[in-house]
Amino acid sequence: MKLVIDSDSLIKLTKAGAKDILLDNIEAYIPPKVREECVTVAKGEGFADAFEIDENLKKKRIKESEPARTQDVEEEVKHLGLGGGEADVFRLYRTGEFDMVSTDDSMFIRILDEFGIPYLTPSAVILYIYWRGVLSLEKIREILKKLRDLVSEEEYHLTMDELGGEENEN
Repeated sequence: MKLVIDSDSLIKLTKAGAKDILLDNIEAYIPPKVREECVTVAKGEGFADAFEIDENLKKKRIKESEPARTQDVEEEVKHLGLGGGEADVFRLYRTGEFDMVSTDDSMFIRILDEFGIPYLTPSAVILYIYWRGVLSLEKIREILKKLRDLVSEEEYHLTMDELGGEENEN
């Protein structure tokens, strides 16, 4: 799967300890604006995850791709009021080269829904990894618990319910 990831999702997956597992199982792409948000700005503020993401970019585990700026997509971006990384993620997805977007931004999710663009939240990315049989249920639950404070309570509980609940080890 070729996934375009926005800053919010990439940072949350990194903080939850799921980024390397993700990169072992999915082709991850970001536009330059997301690199700027996740690495350039965040490194200047001393965030450890920024250095980790930068290393993955240097090793080409995360690929940087420049979005095409066609007139029709630019008009959509302007009309939707998109800016920053989300605008470039939208542009990049609209090239037709990618399968999905990963975001946790509720406004951006509504836009993706309007356009019928498939997306995965950070929790759904973790579920995808589990469904691929990459990690045990116990390990996936550990990762989700690390993600808990970074996502909504609703998303956390829905994801855990999808795994059979927090206490059920089946």
